[in-house]
Amino acid sequence: MGSGSKEFVYTTGKIENYWDKFSQLQSKYDLAKKDAGANRTSKLIHEIQDDIVWPEDPGDSLEIYVLEDYETYVNLKMLQANDPQYKTSSVHYLEGQRMLERAYAKGFDILYASDKSSVDPKELAKMVPDNALFFSQGLPFQYSMVSLTSSMTDTKFEINDLALIDKGFKSSDELRDMPEFTVDKAKYDAMIAGAQNSMIDQKEKTSALEKEKTGLESEKQTLIVESNTKDSLIGAREREVLGLQSDIDEKGRKLFALNSMVGERNNALQAAQAIFEAKQVSLDNTIQTLEEKEARLKEFDDLLQEASVKFANQEDMLTESSKLLENQRNLNIAIGVVAIVITLLLIWAFSNYRRQRRYAIENDKQAKVLEFQGLQLKEKNTELNDSINYAKRIQDVMLPSTALLDASVAESFVYYEPKDIVAGDFYWIQKWQDSVYFAAADCTGHGVPGAMMTVVCHNAMNRAFRELGGVSPATLLDQTRKYVLEQLHSSGDDVKDGMDIALCEWNSLNNTMSFAGAHNPLWLFTKRDVSGELKEGVRIDTVGDFTLLEIKADKQPIGHFDDFVPFKNHSIKLEEGDLIYIFSDGFADQFGGKRGKKLKTKLFKELLAMSAKGDMKEQEEFISEYFINWRGDIEQIDDVVVIGVKV
Repeated sequence: MGSGSKEFVYTTGKIENYWDKFSQLQSKYDLAKKDAGANRTSKLIHEIQDDIVWPEDPGDSLEIYVLEDYETYVNLKMLQANDPQYKTSSVHYLEGQRMLERAYAKGFDILYASDKSSVDPKELAKMVPDNALFFSQGLPFQYSMVSLTSSMTDTKFEINDLALIDKGFKSSDELRDMPEFTVDKAKYDAMIAGAQNSMIDQKEKTSALEKEKTGLESEKQTLIVESNTKDSLIGAREREVLGLQSDIDEKGRKLFALNSMVGERNNALQAAQAIFEAKQVSLDNTIQTLEEKEARLKEFDDLLQEASVKFANQEDMLTESSKLLENQRNLNIAIGVVAIVITLLLIWAFSNYRRQRRYAIENDKQAKVLEFQGLQLKEKNTELNDSINYAKRIQDVMLPSTALLDASVAESFVYYEPKDIVAGDFYWIQKWQDSVYFAAADCTGHGVPGAMMTVVCHNAMNRAFRELGGVSPATLLDQTRKYVLEQLHSSGDDVKDGMDIALCEWNSLNNTMSFAGAHNPLWLFTKRDVSGELKEGVRIDTVGDFTLLEIKADKQPIGHFDDFVPFKNHSIKLEEGDLIYIFSDGFADQFGGKRGKKLKTKLFKELLAMSAKGDMKEQEEFISEYFINWRGDIEQIDDVVVIGVKV
């Protein structure tokens, strides 16, 4: 921006207002230069929205969302907490496009995004609903309504009037009539009116195009229906052709069998022909012998010659008869062979038909049996689901009201997310005089088996508490273990199931926290020096802006354990602002993210530290949304319970 600009600059499709220094603005925009850039940005967002004409009065309670700029989010929260005029506004933090999409569906008044955002600016502009303002910093001007620019000493801004008009907003006269800023108001109003008329024409054209698009979509659906109908007919024809092809193949196989029989008959005829030729040779030899004898008997008289001639004629007739008989015999043999082959084929075909029919009857019986079994299975599944849902109602009644914990501490939350309808995790809360007891428990398994274990362990804890009263958490766990083992071993079977648990007692009179645990630890987030608390079983680390004091649990369950020793009790003095967390392992063990890996305890600690600056209910909402986004489409692997308490 040029220094000292005092006019509207008109560019293609945009109207830009340029201010170079905050000292030129009215006194309500005169923010101290010593403030940080994010603090000036937070104040400027409130001041500018107040001098923009809204389509509808949003009232004093504004829903403000900050996208992936945690520093600006914290400054807006601090401004809301410290300045009475902003206390009615509600500020929320969004992480990524999926949380932005849910906020868009819910609706909001103001969205702020900077160049820290991972969402494409063009897509970001589309996620701003009507009647909502969009502030940006470091993003392209055309996608924003109010664009902010911060330096070490001041913050500048420019307003996109066309974007405001498109959403129903308008720059107020107070913004246009600032000191040191001269504007031809009549020319500006005429320009705005022209822009509005142009936008109305554009919307009418868009409406006409939408109607034309709707008509084309209708025609497209009609063509799709016709195409599907034709595809169905073609499919029927193809199935008919396949049936005919199957018949042709069957007849081809039968023709091949007949050709084989004809070949066998030809072989038989050839054999008969060979036999006939052999007899013909033998006959020729006989005739030759007779002719030789006839030559030797030429001396006989004419009568004998005539008799010989007659005899020769009779021999010829006999030869012809022999030939006819031989041919008839060969033909009978061939016909018999063909008849035998045809008979065998008929027997095979009838046997195959009976076998196929028997298979069809058996398949039909099996299909009916499977159908009946399917109906039985469906009925059993319905009964099972009804039973599990009823068990859930029983388990819900068994869980205590979180109001008991809310009434005993400054702030608290209980985040409970079962994997299945019923769960193996549960939370436990009891009040005793000046103390409140609360626990996060994880029984063996999940679903129905885990839920059955919760009944055993929950009843054992209640029984121990009724009998012993306000004792230390360690003593209460020792007694609970005794009753759990009695219940599990009452049948004589060696059952090794049990429970992991973190149990706390907070005494409001002396502000002291006592803790005992089976496998599950306690985390204390604080900003004070706790180095004096370092001892065996205690670990101190730094997470974000907090010091993390981790009190480790005993490495043994509430249940069967060969080397069991009494649980160890830990005590620590608390101060105002300290944060206490106990939990099961379901949150940290969940697979998800871009690589489908476990979340793990390190990231879980960072999430708690990052979200601990707000109140406990906002923190519960944050970790709940983060767990859902982390898991994505991956199945939840275990039940989850997290309890947070603020002193």
